[in-house]
This record gives sequence, C-alpha cells and structure tokens, in this order.
Amino acid sequence: MESHQPPSSREDFDVAIVCALPLEFDAAVSVLDEVWDDANGPALGKARSDLNTYVNGRIGAHNVVLVLLATRMGKVSAAISASDLRHSYPNVRMALLVGICGGVPLPGNIEILLGDVAISSSLVQYANSPTYFGRRYPDGFLRKSGAADNLAGLGRELAGLINMLQNTELQRKALRERTVANLRALQQCDPDRYSMPDPATDRVYRADYRHKHQAPDVECLCREHSQETDPVCEKAMESSCDDLGCDDGFLLSRRRLEERIAAFANPSDPDTAEAGDGAISAALEPAIHIGRVASGDTVMKSGVTRDVIAASEDVIAFEMEGAGIWEHVPSLVVKGVCDYADSHKNKKWQRYAAGTAAAVAKAIMSLVPVADRRDLGGAGFRKPEWLVPFPPDPDFVDRPDISEWLKEKSQVPGARAALIGLGGIGKSQLAIQFAHSVRDRSHVFWLSAATRATLEESFRAVAERLKLPSDGKQDGVLEQVGRWLADESNGRWTVILDNLDDPSVLTEDDPRLLKALPQANNGFTIVTARSVQGAELLAGGTKNTYAIEPMSEADSVRLFQTKLREPAPDEDAERVVRILGGMPLAITQAAAYINRKAPRSSATEYLRLFEEDDERRASLLGGEHKDLRRADGASGTVLGTWSITFEQVQRERPAAVDLLCLLSFFDPQSIPEWALRPWYSPDPSQMPSVPTETGLSSFSSLLASLKGKQKVALSSDPEKKLETWGFLLREGTAPKAPATPTPGKHSSKPSKSSRLSFFKKNKSSSSRSAPTSPYTPGSPGSPGTPGTPGTPFSPSTTTVSSHYAEDELERDLEALLAYSLLIPTARGVLKMHPLVRHCTQLWLAQSDTRNLWRQRFYLVMVQNLEAPLADGRSHMGLIPHLTSILTEEPRDPLTARLWVILACFVYSTAHNSHLNANRSDAFKQSELKLAGKILEVSERTLGPNDKLTLICLDRVAQSLNDCGEHERAYEAWEELLAREEGADRDGKWVIKESRLAYARTLAERGRVEEAERVTRELLAQREAELGGRAIDTLWSRANHADVLASMGRWDEAHAIAMELLETNWAQAGDSHLHMQVINICVSIELKMLEGRDPAEAEPLLREMVATVEKFPDNCLGWFAYTPVGHFHDILSQCLAKQRKFSAEGTVLARGMEIMVKTISMPELNPPSLVDDLLEGVADAARQKLLNAVIDHLREDEEHPVEFYYGIANIARRLYMQHRVDEAFTLTDALVNHLKAHPVFGVDHKLTGLMVNFRKDLKWIEDRFPKRRQKEWYRPDLLGM
Repeated sequence: MESHQPPSSREDFDVAIVCALPLEFDAAVSVLDEVWDDANGPALGKARSDLNTYVNGRIGAHNVVLVLLATRMGKVSAAISASDLRHSYPNVRMALLVGICGGVPLPGNIEILLGDVAISSSLVQYANSPTYFGRRYPDGFLRKSGAADNLAGLGRELAGLINMLQNTELQRKALRERTVANLRALQQCDPDRYSMPDPATDRVYRADYRHKHQAPDVECLCREHSQETDPVCEKAMESSCDDLGCDDGFLLSRRRLEERIAAFANPSDPDTAEAGDGAISAALEPAIHIGRVASGDTVMKSGVTRDVIAASEDVIAFEMEGAGIWEHVPSLVVKGVCDYADSHKNKKWQRYAAGTAAAVAKAIMSLVPVADRRDLGGAGFRKPEWLVPFPPDPDFVDRPDISEWLKEKSQVPGARAALIGLGGIGKSQLAIQFAHSVRDRSHVFWLSAATRATLEESFRAVAERLKLPSDGKQDGVLEQVGRWLADESNGRWTVILDNLDDPSVLTEDDPRLLKALPQANNGFTIVTARSVQGAELLAGGTKNTYAIEPMSEADSVRLFQTKLREPAPDEDAERVVRILGGMPLAITQAAAYINRKAPRSSATEYLRLFEEDDERRASLLGGEHKDLRRADGASGTVLGTWSITFEQVQRERPAAVDLLCLLSFFDPQSIPEWALRPWYSPDPSQMPSVPTETGLSSFSSLLASLKGKQKVALSSDPEKKLETWGFLLREGTAPKAPATPTPGKHSSKPSKSSRLSFFKKNKSSSSRSAPTSPYTPGSPGSPGTPGTPGTPFSPSTTTVSSHYAEDELERDLEALLAYSLLIPTARGVLKMHPLVRHCTQLWLAQSDTRNLWRQRFYLVMVQNLEAPLADGRSHMGLIPHLTSILTEEPRDPLTARLWVILACFVYSTAHNSHLNANRSDAFKQSELKLAGKILEVSERTLGPNDKLTLICLDRVAQSLNDCGEHERAYEAWEELLAREEGADRDGKWVIKESRLAYARTLAERGRVEEAERVTRELLAQREAELGGRAIDTLWSRANHADVLASMGRWDEAHAIAMELLETNWAQAGDSHLHMQVINICVSIELKMLEGRDPAEAEPLLREMVATVEKFPDNCLGWFAYTPVGHFHDILSQCLAKQRKFSAEGTVLARGMEIMVKTISMPELNPPSLVDDLLEGVADAARQKLLNAVIDHLREDEEHPVEFYYGIANIARRLYMQHRVDEAFTLTDALVNHLKAHPVFGVDHKLTGLMVNFRKDLKWIEDRFPKRRQKEWYRPDLLGM
C-alpha cells in the first residue's frame, strides 16, 4: 500500500469539498481515504478572520480540505466562506460543492430519480419566478442569454474534465464504476445512514398539484386554495403527503422507477441483479446526470415554476450555494437528488442522496490528475511578475458584490474598470485584495497615479522589474512598457492605477501615458479614483465604473471587531460604526486608537469622546494611523485624506466648496435640492423684516428694541432688508451676475477665491490655531464684526436670472457629486456622508467662520419657509434639517431673528402635526418647554415688544392652557395684552389675534360672558378700522358667533354662520383664515346638535347643509380627510337621534357624493390612470390598475398633503361605485405608507386623519349593510 506523507502547510492543498449541511459534511468525511487532523481539531489552523469549519484529509493522491459553511445554506453564505477559504488555503485550484439538491424529474427525454446525482456543466441563477432571467431597464425587460450571462465559466481544467465525462465512454464508464464501488464501501461502513430507502416512497406529483390539506373533513382554508399563489398553512407545509392525503392519482408514471421498485423488491432476481456478492443491481444504481444547474437564494418549492425554468434554461437540478462559490473558486456542483423541487418535500432520501453525491465526488477526484508542485506552470512557464507594494490584509472584510463585479469585468478582454468613492471608502484595499487573488495566474503591476511624477516613477519600476532595455529617457520607458503589455505572448497581466484623483495626470495633449496602458486582450486595468471625471474617461463610461458606498452595518461591525485586540460589546460596536458611517478608514482608525490606549480606552470611551465636543472629534478623526497597505504619502486619517479632496474641488470650482459649507448644516440623510435655491437666487421679499427708525441704523434699531419701552417698527423695504442681510448672501448673486450665461463662454471657475481657503493644509506649523479668515474688514461680503451688517448691496443688482442660478447650482452639485462628497438618493434628493459633514464643520470651526455659515443657513431656510410651495415641495421636508437648531441659543439680534422664526416653525409643525388625542401630557410639557425657550431668546435679543416676541408669548400662553395650567395661561395673555401700547402695527395685529385665543379659552372654561365681551369689543374695533368685509373682521365675527353658540344664543350664531358660509372668499383672500372660519361654522353646527332639541336643530342644520351644497368649493374643500364632510355628518347625527335612519343614510350618501366632486384627484402617471380605474373596467384589469395607483405610494419622493387627500378621494369614489374591497385596499395602502414615511410616521396628524378616514368609511359600511344592494340612498328622503 502506497504511503502518503501528511502535508506540511495549508499551501499543500489544491482541492476543496464544500458542504452546506452537517449531513452533507458527514458523508463527505466518510469517503476520505485518510484524515490528517487529530482529535484536537485541524492541525494546520486557518486565517484569523476565517469563520469556516475545516477537516483536512486525503482522497487518492489529492490533499483535500473539507469545508462546512458557517451559516448554512445560501449563496451569500457560500460566497463569504469561499472568500475565507482562499485566505486560509491560497493554492486551492478547484472546489466540489457536494451535498443534496432538488431534481427536475423529467428534463427532456431522461428520467431523474431520487438518489441520482447532478453534476454542473454550468450554473444559472434563479429566483422563484420564471421572469427572473433578465434585466429590467427603463424602457422594458431584456432577457438574459443564458448561463454565459449569469455566471462565470468553469475554467479550463474543469471544462476539460466535464467534456471528457460527457463525451468519452472510457471516462463515463470509469466514473460510474468507481461511484458504485465508493457507494458500496460507504454503505458497508454505515448501512443505517446510507442504504437506499424504499423506492416506493419516490413519488413525484403533477407540477400543478399542490401539497396542502386535501381531505374534505379537514377544516382549513388552504384545502380550498387551488391557485399557485394561494397561501398554504404552516401545518400543511410541515406534514407528509400521507398525512395530508395527497392523491396518488396525480402521480407521474416513470419506467425507471418501476424497474427500481421491482429490483428493490427482488434483489436476487437474475434479470435485475449483477453477479457477485454485495453487487448493486443496475436498476438500483444512482444515475449520474451532467447539465446546467440552477442556483438561487431560496429553496425551490413550486413544481410549476420549476418546470418553467427547467424548460427555458435547460436545467436538471436546483440548489442554493453554487452561485456563491462559483465566482470565487473554479467549481463543480456535485449533488444528490433528495426531492423534486416542489411543495411535496421528502426528507427520507436526504442521507442516501448525500452519500451518492459523496461517492461521485470521490470518483471524480480519482479522474483529476495531481498537479506537480515543483513546477506549477509546466515547461516554458514564466512565473508571474509581482509588483505590488502592499501585503494582504489578514483582517480584510470582503464586499462580495464589488469583488464579483471586478471578477466579471476582468474576464472581458482588454477591459478597464474604475472604483470611485470618497477617500478612505476602501477602493485601494479592494484593489489590493483583488491583486492578491490573481497573482498566481497573472502579472500584477501597481501604478501610483497621485501625480504625474509618481506615475512616471511607477512605470520606471515596471520596466526595471521586466528588465526592459532603456535609453534612460522617460519616453523610452513608457514606450517599452506599453509594447510589452501589448504583446499577448507575455501572458495575462493586471494593472492597478491607484489614486487617479486628478484627471490632469492623464491628459489628451500628452498621450504618452495613455499609450503605455494598452487595452490588450490579455490585460485588465483597475482604476481607483475619487473623481468620476477622469475615471470614466479612462474606463470608457459609467458602465465600467463602480461607485463604492460605505460598508453595511454588519460588515462594518465585523471589520471593527477584527481590528480590535479585544472585541467590544456588539451594541457598542454598532454605535461606533454608525457614527462613523461605515467608513473603513475611520473604523480602522478608531480601532487603532482604542488599541493604542488600551486598557484605558474602549469602544464606550471612544463614543463618549467623539460626542463630547469639536476638539475631541477633530483629535479622533485627525490622529495619524500608520498602515502598510496605504501608499507612501497617503494620509492615514479621515481628516487628512479628505483635505486632499477638498483642495482638489477648490482648485476646480471654489463655489462648490461654499455650497459644501452650507450643506454641512443640513441633516445629511435627505437634503432636498429645492431647499438650496435661495442660496443661488435670494429674494428680499422672502427675507425677514428688519427694525428701522428715523435717525437710527438698522443695527441701532435692533438694540433700541431691547430697552422694552422703545417702540420699534419693522420694515419690509427690500433696500432695508439688503442693508441688514446683504453680507450673508452668496457671492455672485448680487453685483455683476450676468442675466444669462453666454453659450460656450461660461467659466466654471468663479473669479474670486473660495471662502474656504483655510482648507489648504498649513505645513509650516503644527499649531492647532486656525488660519487667518480670507475676509478683510470692509470688503464686499465681509462679515465684519459678528452681529453687525456688512457692506450693503444695491437692490438693483440682487436679482439673478433663474436660468443662471439653476446652472450655477447644477455645476456646484456636479463638482461635489463627482468626488462623492454628495450622493443622489432619489429624484431631487441628496445624501452626505456624516463624516463629510463632521469634517466640514470642524474646518469651519478652526477657521472661525462657523457662525457666519450658520447665519447663512438660517437665512436660506427662512426664505424657504416664505417661498411659495411648488413642484411637490412641502415645508414638512425642512423639519429634519431644523430640529438640531433647538439646542442652540443665539446671542446677537441678527442671528436670533432668524433662529426664532425657524424655531417657531418647528414648534408649530410639531403642534399641528399631532391630533389632540395623540398629544400626551409629556408631549405637551415638551411643547411648553420649547415655547418658553423660544420666548426667552426672543425677549433677550429682540426685546419684549417685537412682533416675534409677542407671537412667542402667545404660544407660551396656549401651551400653558394645553397643559391645564389655566391661571398661568390667563396671566400670560393679560401680559401680552398689556404690551399693545409699545407694539408696532404688526405687533398690534398679533395681540388682537391673541385676544381671540384668550376669548376661546375663557369660553372653554365656562367664562362665556367674559369671552363674549372680549370678542364683541374686538369685532367692533376691526369693523371700525378695517370695514365689515375685511378678512380679519370676518374672522373676528366667526369667533364671536362661536362664543354666542356656547352661550345658547342659537339664532344669532346661526345667522352669522350662514352669512360666513355665503361669503365670497375668493375676494376676501387668506385661505388659512378661510379654513379656520369654516371650522368655526362646523363648531357652531355641532354645538346646536349637542345643546338643542334635535327636532328644533334639524331645520337650521338643513339650511346650513343646503348652503354648503350651493357653495361646495367654498365650504367643503377643507374637509378632504372625512368621507362625507362635517356638515352632512352632523345633520346625519341629528336625523339618527330622531330615528330617521333612511334619511340619515341618504344624507351621508349625498355628502360623500358632493365630496367626490369637490376634492381634486391626484396627478398620477400615466395621466389617464385614475379615469381608467374608475371607468368600471373588467375585474382582471381592475386589480392591475389599482396596484398601479398603490405603486405611487411606494415611491420615495415626498408628496404634498393634497396628493394624499386625492388618493383618499379615489377610495371615496370607489366606495360610491360599490367597489368596497378596492376602496379599503387603497385606504389601507395609504395608511401604511404614511405610517412608514420618514416625514410623517405613526404619530403625524395626517396619518391620524387618514386612519380616521378609514374608520369612518368602515362605520358607514357596517351601519348600512344594505348599501351594497344600493337600497340606502333614497333622494326622496333627503327633504331638500
């Protein structure tokens, strides 16, 4: 017997057997001829970060490593394990994926039985849908061409082996005979596990016959289900066919199976058995099938889908791990059929199938020649040249999607591929890892493209390594290297062009460098770059570029933990990688800091320091960390590496750096582009009014208002506004901006330097002091002394062409997007990496300009609040960007005026975005605390009589009242009323409105006489000052009527309400007060219902409803969130109290009909979608159209509130058409969308309104069960 020496290292293994399940692994271990490991485990160890389980052994002359996947089944698990395998066993040249699979029972003209073995000639990827084999493009669906378009090929060695097994009788016979021998030996060793089950249990049903409860006496919904998509209960899925009563009449007849059953029943029959003791009958032998195997992420459990994919892709089996292994190691799938990939799963055959697969795998190994390790390349082979200055990272965490993309690109002759992303995102590390993965089969050369000098030096190093003749001139070196690379006889090569961040390094006017990188068939070039521009040029377009995003949280945690000496608690590790935004360099830097400071430091301590203050954060992000896998001169810190990017952007387009400064004050996750427009096209009309007084400057007026008794007026004059706010405007939006850019003449570089000249690294000093500000006192745009106005702008020069502004914004965004400083996430929405934001803020702080940029951010946001809404914008979209300002406390009047406006908006949005029922006591207390803080800042900085201060005091009074502190609320309102003498015209208006709020509160607390006096006096005052038809007068009249209704003076209140309902509000203006007035009319109607005899109230309510129906646009448009409108609803309640139920239903139906006509339908794509849905099309088309409407709710873009009311109106119309199920399906989709929406959410007022809309619709449906028979709507009972 031949003796075999144990291997001395893991490098002596060139074959791997990979198993996903322990039962597969057991079978594979059982066929080993020898196991090299002892009882204590693998003697040769594994790489540090490798999570696989290994057994080292021998099959014949091959050293074989057996792998058990760490996380069981699936291609992702397999891909990770394959990557780890290559780290621990670098010389593995092929892998056999051995185990069990689902077979196609009748592929073509052959029969596959349980226990047969499928060997892959190629792999195709699948999902449980026959339409998976293709790609969805904007203009349609393109089918893939098959296996070649799904996964890489076998590789030469395995392709040759498969060719011999398929096409030569000698090898087919050898494989079959050795398989039988191996299986017999396995069964003799462990007959209980690996003997064949009774073939009578090998049953395959018709593809469309489902595994579910069949017996008529079983009470289960799935018994009635017949469609492929109908659900099956969990109990049925876990039960056997016998238990469920699956009908044998649906079994498929198979000749081979009948022969096997006969042989199994009569093993000694001379007609079915071979000669010799222990011989396996020919009918009982497992057949070996070679063909395409489908690999997917989920278990195939559908006979129908199985057959569709099998027919279209010519596959013989389905499994789950091959696609993951295939792209990392040349592989064969060798799997035994244990079921038929349908719902009738059969676990009885799993161990036998695993045994037959292991027997075939061992037989295959006996046919594979052993590689001669003394000369891996054979005669005439040239050892690949290796010129990469970086070792592999033992802690590297692979990103399979990127690695697989690179491998796919590398198989295209002459391909170039570019990895693009922020500095520190991991581009070079991925390139290093790829280089090491191909070094045994390709020359690899690393070229540093940071500068032209480093690139030329890299080419010289390549020429020296290749021993190319040179005349000593650079031209000669480049020509020689280019000629060598273009010569295919030199073999396969890979060039990595690292750090091509400056496109000018490779320019068209100097083609020498480009010519030195030919696109030869035997070559592959990888480019790493921060800028899209140069990388796209070299790679040949966007299809050959990969924009690298931060690591996933799971991968980030894994990287962080592997870099630490002592693992951190998972929760702390997750928090660290979260604040670092999945940035590999920052994570590595954080781990190095913790290791260096251990045991005094930890992940918890790092988090505390990071969140402590700017100086600590700068120290953590700027602390130098040495890494042998980073190029010489490349910074090992996040701050350092991004300084390079900022300097490059500043050279190319300084104005883009200004935009970055502004963006650093936004929430980085979702920045709407429309919110940036005021920075490029400021509008004085949208800027805050400023105090002004004869003989005083604007700033002096601000100071004068602080004295409290000084009466200071606010000016809306554009000149006065610009005098105050002009220094905060963007350069180029004031003087000398061209009306429109001249085609072909526009320069992308503004003439003035950027405000961020402090980004330039100061190498002359290690001091932490900030560089000098680029501003000089008195210059245009100079901030001067903080809190004082700068040089005024002329109003005549501030208007900027909208086209020019849009072009400037687009150019600045393109510059930031090109360097991945911004990332587009949806149409018109941008994202910034949190560390980019942190670093920009740190640089602003170091340059002492952060306060200036904060003021600019405030001014931009105030203009956004004042700008008219259009294009689907919503002020709600600004809230995530403003909540952080609440922690700030401005000290100077200018900043405070902006801050108070924004803080009041945040307060009002929070207050108005929650239904009263959803506002808990804690929520109300937090509102009161916020209102108090805003008031304190406003009084301290703007003075007690400023309009904003008066508004804040009113908010405090209302918050006190909400919290039940009524006496303190009254005191606050009385103090507000006492300030009327010192207030200007706008302030007096605020005080008058507060008097109404005060009166409403008095009425609510039962002090109706006082409330009536306050509202009557204010109404008389406004009628005298403004006239009877002014909007403020009408508003006061409505409040007075409401108090009269509270006093039981019904006729007076009703008369006023009727007058208000008939008012022409188009002439009155102010839609907000219009809505408030109509709400008060509803309040009056409700008070009549509650406080008066129903029979007496009914005529008055009918009169109001008749008026509402006469002017529906005037009165009903505000109640889009109710199915029928409040007026009809209250009248129906009055009728119900009198037991007039038929009339009640008719009024509700009439209200719904009016609402359907009044509320606008949403604008959907295509424009005819809503009409098509509501035209009563066939049932089959209805669901498709309804789904198309619901799909608009799944889009990421933010919609205005009116859009959602329009969707509700579609549901209202469907309900009126007696399409009740569709109506509720749509309302459910609407509610679920709002609950999950980042801007709205579960507690938002709109969400609550839509929840109530559905409840009200359900109440109507339950109250009028005959409505479906159209018997509830009787106009004769309407009485109108």
